[in-house]
Amino acid sequence: SCSCQVPDGSCMIWGTEMEEWHNHLLPDGERHVRAKSHLFSTTLVPTGPDSFDAEYVLQLDIGGKMPTWITTPVICESVKCLFSHAKSYFEEGEGGALDKHIKEMEAQNDTF
Repeated sequence: SCSCQVPDGSCMIWGTEMEEWHNHLLPDGERHVRAKSHLFSTTLVPTGPDSFDAEYVLQLDIGGKMPTWITTPVICESVKCLFSHAKSYFEEGEGGALDKHIKEMEAQNDTF
């Protein structure tokens, strides 16, 4: 994955997911058709001193022969769950898991 930050403080992270040629990285055994996200990106744009907007883009290939009327609701629900999970970290505030992680990273950076 790659990232960039622009002068207004916005940041974009993008990358590609695993493809068939990455199978050697997985345990031995029979491979099954699986969904693949070919490209993803996340953009964070500051909206205030303690807030930002997030945009998440995912190009997904479900694999196999499933109609979109079945797969679209699953994809939508997956993305909602992803943001719901992330939201819980941001709502914890001071002393929460995200706050602890940020302080650990800052402490590591201070030692270099």
